Amino acid sequence: MELLNAKHRDYKTRNILTTAERIKVIKAYKRMPNYQRLASTFGCSAKQIKNIISNKDELLRHYDSVRANKLTDEVTNRRQEKIDFLGKVVYEFLLRALYLRMPIGTTIIRQKAFEVKEAIAIENFSPNNVWLLDFKATYNRLDLASMMERLPSDMDQRRSLKCIDIIEYVSQQEREERRKMLTMTKDENCNSVWESDADGSNSSCSYEHTVNNRIDDSGEVFSDADMKSNDDDSVVGTNIEPIVVNLASDDEEESNGGVSLAKAESLNAPSNQSISTQKPISLPPFPDIHSYPEALRHLRVLEDFAMIEENYRAIGLITQLEQIFKNPPKLKSLTH
Repeated sequence: MELLNAKHRDYKTRNILTTAERIKVIKAYKRMPNYQRLASTFGCSAKQIKNIISNKDELLRHYDSVRANKLTDEVTNRRQEKIDFLGKVVYEFLLRALYLRMPIGTTIIRQKAFEVKEAIAIENFSPNNVWLLDFKATYNRLDLASMMERLPSDMDQRRSLKCIDIIEYVSQQEREERRKMLTMTKDENCNSVWESDADGSNSSCSYEHTVNNRIDDSGEVFSDADMKSNDDDSVVGTNIEPIVVNLASDDEEESNGGVSLAKAESLNAPSNQSISTQKPISLPPFPDIHSYPEALRHLRVLEDFAMIEENYRAIGLITQLEQIFKNPPKLKSLTH
């Protein structure tokens, strides 16, 4: 019987690594070419590590293909978001035009759509008949009489017909909607915590547990003991920071590894050491860009920042640069 149990333990189910974890194994193998140590690090068998290294070329091709498809999907979704935003801006223009008793026709709608398209730099887009039909279907077939009857009460403060003013107004309205959604989500999380406490088996214990707990802005519950320990830690000077690992490139991994080591040394320092005596940790250098897909990924971050800042001229320039990177003069990776 013991022999059967031993065999059962030997043939227990192993941890099957995901695709992302397998890519980590391939990168880690360059620094630590040891199957057993990698198996111990990733919590799997040495045989699985060996199979991953043996098929690393195929795995890397598959991973690059998946990332390229994901990049294409993100670009498509971003373009659709811009087209939807354009529709909101044009609809706001129509409301203001109706309030000012201006004549409205298909030509005016298309002209305004083209103006907004140029302002927010939508690539490969034209306000043609297909877009116009979709726009009318989205906004109740543009029943101008009904829109005139249901004009908002604050239209007197929304008289400007300038494209940039309407874009800024619609952007502000979307930010307000996102804030409301976040607030509603936080309230639902808080209510779920209260309901779970109210449904406890011991009502008195549940009540005491509710009173002795505090809810922060993110919806998480912290006990008084936890908050007291946090206060003690702040007095001592221990500062635990999250460690973010980005596997975009090997150089970036090495720089993050240095930051992780420095943070680990700071955590192992004596508790009576004050904050002022700790040496500041410098941020890792900006990772090198080795290919056009990596450059496009950084451009998306810049474009998001420009959208938040509502710098539409920068958005147009970034979009032009994005087109250049998508169609490079030579199909080669960027060199240093």
